[in-house]
Amino acid sequence: MPGQRHSSFRNYADLVEYFKRQHGDRFDDSELYSQFRPWVGYRGRIEISGEHFANRRRTGYLGVTSGWRPAFMLVSRSNATGSSDLLRRDDHVIARQLSDGKYHPVSGRGALGWSGMSRRRHAAGRAARRTEHGRHAATAHRHSHGRTR
Repeated sequence: MPGQRHSSFRNYADLVEYFKRQHGDRFDDSELYSQFRPWVGYRGRIEISGEHFANRRRTGYLGVTSGWRPAFMLVSRSNATGSSDLLRRDDHVIARQLSDGKYHPVSGRGALGWSGMSRRRHAAGRAARRTEHGRHAATAHRHSHGRTR
């Protein structure tokens, strides 16, 4: 996979496989902190909080540095080529941006990764909201977001 962009990793296992091929036994994942591993492959923006950000919230995309000891970083824009923030052990994901453009807090299983809720449970929640608000409201909502049946 020469020339593979880091953003194309589907999950943490893909990332490790890539770096092991590149660097062999020298590869060291000690800077790839476990709280960010489930977020590898998530293409949306995330919100990070931590002490080295002076407990301010920072938003961006999860990125990975190159080299034999990679580290996670927060990149301000998906096409950014300049400065980024290295993520530390005390940082954590507090929210993710969804298709509505708003940041939604992550908690419980969701805090461990963006796939904390199964597609089946997500679909069940949509169906429940549809019945609760009536089919007309759900249809109007779909049309307001540019999606039709």
